[in-house]
Amino acid sequence: LPAINLYSPKGAMRQLWNRSHGEEAWFANQSVDAVNSWWTCYIVGILILSLLTGIVIVDRITPFMFLTPPGTNMLAMAFASSLLAGSAWLLIRIISRITHAQATVTSVGDTFA
Repeated sequence: LPAINLYSPKGAMRQLWNRSHGEEAWFANQSVDAVNSWWTCYIVGILILSLLTGIVIVDRITPFMFLTPPGTNMLAMAFASSLLAGSAWLLIRIISRITHAQATVTSVGDTFA
């Protein structure tokens, strides 16, 4: 089930985007660049944060330590945070464009039919 959570939000947002922009039901699964960018930033940011969390857990619980150059973990954390901030910004843009499309291009009934 966790693997489905890596696919479902992107698919749902892609279908909502396409249907809100007046596409037919058979076209709802077509790729959308804005959604792909949002999802890529989100997944890569989460993966980097998970890796850093794993390193901290291994360092604290086991007698093993990961040796990294000074500042590497901080730089990785800053990069992951910037990816997640970019993901949030892209999601806000996607939602505003979907809202605009629903208000101007189609009726809400057509979007969710």
